[in-house]
Amino acid sequence: MKQLAIHCGPTGGTFGCERGDLPAPPAVFGWLLFAASIVGLAVGIHLLITGRPLVRFGWLKQISTTRAGRLLGLGLVLDSLAGVVIAQVINLLSQHIEPPRWSGLVVIPLVPVAALQWLAFRIDRRPESAPQ
Repeated sequence: MKQLAIHCGPTGGTFGCERGDLPAPPAVFGWLLFAASIVGLAVGIHLLITGRPLVRFGWLKQISTTRAGRLLGLGLVLDSLAGVVIAQVINLLSQHIEPPRWSGLVVIPLVPVAALQWLAFRIDRRPESAPQ
């Protein structure tokens, strides 16, 4: 755990201590998020083109139609683009540079993306096996 940088000394004609800032995030977090976003973008583009996931495990086993795969691919592409912007903000913060104010708007496309992904899994599920 890192300690905050607390500065004590004369402040405004009196003597006091002011709290320091949190340390900057390591730059490696930005690079890891950027790499994950690029991989997600490639997988999302593949899903948009073909409509079929590369591998089927976990929840991806429920995707039964190409329409659901393309909806999921669109959501993954939008998530990846938001991830790239978030990685850029983390990189700027690690250099102690204030990111632009518009970078806070990156969370807006994440809400419809979550709705697209929910729609892909809700509408196009593979029918369950009938009990015998």
